[in-house]
Amino acid sequence: MARLPPLTALRALEAAGRYVNFSRAAEELNVTPGAISRQIRLLESYLGMHLFDRSQAKLQLTERSAEYVKALTDAFTRLDLATQRLLNDRRERQLNIACSMTFALRWLVPRLPRFYESHPGLEVKLSLAPHPNDAFDLTDVDMAIVVNERDRIELVSEKLMDNELLVVGRSDRIEALPEPRIPLRLAKETLLSSDLRPRDWEHWFDAVADGEPVPAFTTTNFASSTLVYQAAQTGLGFAIARLPLVLDDIENGSLQPVYPIVLADPNPYCMIYSKVSESPRLRMFRSWLRSEADRFASRTAAHTGHMARITRASPIALDLDAEDEEIDQAPTQRDSAMPDPQPESARMQPAIG
Repeated sequence: MARLPPLTALRALEAAGRYVNFSRAAEELNVTPGAISRQIRLLESYLGMHLFDRSQAKLQLTERSAEYVKALTDAFTRLDLATQRLLNDRRERQLNIACSMTFALRWLVPRLPRFYESHPGLEVKLSLAPHPNDAFDLTDVDMAIVVNERDRIELVSEKLMDNELLVVGRSDRIEALPEPRIPLRLAKETLLSSDLRPRDWEHWFDAVADGEPVPAFTTTNFASSTLVYQAAQTGLGFAIARLPLVLDDIENGSLQPVYPIVLADPNPYCMIYSKVSESPRLRMFRSWLRSEADRFASRTAAHTGHMARITRASPIALDLDAEDEEIDQAPTQRDSAMPDPQPESARMQPAIG
């Protein structure tokens, strides 16, 4: 193929020739009229001929350049149509999913290879979900995965998995805690907190206090839970973690639960989407997510089955002076001794918008 003139110069000539006006061409291409003029002169030098008749009061194309401009217009039109077809084909294969950075890094992204293996024709594009207090819509995404903190009337909210909280730290920091390890004594330690979840420690202390006064405490704050978990792994302090986001760390030993307690968050992880714009590829992705959540739940049970499960509404007193064997049995004894104020299904029911 013969060597073509610079594409930028050809684009400038096509627009200038179509309008026969440098200013309008500059406006379309978002450049200055001077830039259009320079590109035309460059092209005239390249081709060795004048492209515009400047002898008249009104700018005009030469006879030969008018034919050239028509060919350029046809070529750019075909190129634009081919590009749109290509983009439309990609959009048909692409899923735009919004979620938090921490959820993406610690839960979703490590599982995506399995999705691509079972759905090789699809592509997942991740973006950040808005903060719960911000305006929420699905204009640019197919679905969002969020902690469902409020009803969203215009959207469908489908529960993905439960959201449980527990206190974690590095094993050497845990071993250094004074005995007996009573939960309220943790208020004297370095407590790590996310700016996006500033009340987690308050909720946890209230839940484990069992009517006792909660001691004053301060927190060391970070911009995100990702940084909080990283700080806990370095031994800086203790973090309240969402179990789905730290289970891998617990299994590899970089973080360990401080107490045999999990705090049930009434707001589960939910998949939020518009029923009107639901596509077959989104249904496949949701089905895959549900299977991953089921697989994850079986792993979670292996680590938390012996733990006391509490809610903000039903604190449970823990005898943490007991021997390890007694602690392993304690959740069953406490569960039978203290009636649940409401069924677990009611506490963990996702909001339906």
